[in-house]
Amino acid sequence: ILEITRACNYGCPQCGAGAGESLRNELTKEEIFSLLTKVRPDHFAITGGEPLLREDVFEIIDFANRFVRVRLNTNGSLVTESAALRLNAAEVLISVDGLPEKNAALRGEDNFKHILAALDNMEAAGKLNRVRLCITASKENLGEVRGIIEYFSPRVRKFGIGKLAPIGRAGRDRMLSRREAAELYFRLLPLRLRNSISFYFEFGGFLRVVPRDLTVLADGTIVPGEPPSSKAAR
Repeated sequence: ILEITRACNYGCPQCGAGAGESLRNELTKEEIFSLLTKVRPDHFAITGGEPLLREDVFEIIDFANRFVRVRLNTNGSLVTESAALRLNAAEVLISVDGLPEKNAALRGEDNFKHILAALDNMEAAGKLNRVRLCITASKENLGEVRGIIEYFSPRVRKFGIGKLAPIGRAGRDRMLSRREAAELYFRLLPLRLRNSISFYFEFGGFLRVVPRDLTVLADGTIVPGEPPSSKAAR
């Protein structure tokens, strides 16, 4: 997992990365190329911040495609017509945390329409089947998770559900209890009959991520495991 920038054009209150301004010493494109050449990862996810704020993100994706399938995490706001055409990631993970009103409170007033525009642009580019919509479940949107999936499932068939963790700007008071997470898991099971729904991190004590991944932060710092902000980030 590679955080290619800490910069973001949103200021989501639940952001696990605490994203906003870019770091002064973020990895250069050449350093990223060198890292990929040496490591040759089995799987590779690009995250941020908002990765599409980097002008060289398309070059980084194309270079990584020589070795591995690439996942890109994005808030969707910069998936323009031209970006969708250039975006060669095998999977594009777009974050959404509610239906229009709730999503506006959690991710910004214009985010929902940006997500809809991103889906339109990915569809026009013939890449809608690469999109996975990712939801960070918390006490604030627990009642809308199923509704989000039902709203988007006529167009999108892949979803990811993560559990809010108390890092970055996310507070512990917003976290789901194990019981709430387990109940959510079972409520969503019927929707898995017609959708691909992946559950990230720990849900109710019986779903766990094994910390075998490595995360490289924007300044080159290496940390073990997959941070809660990397699933969808943003």
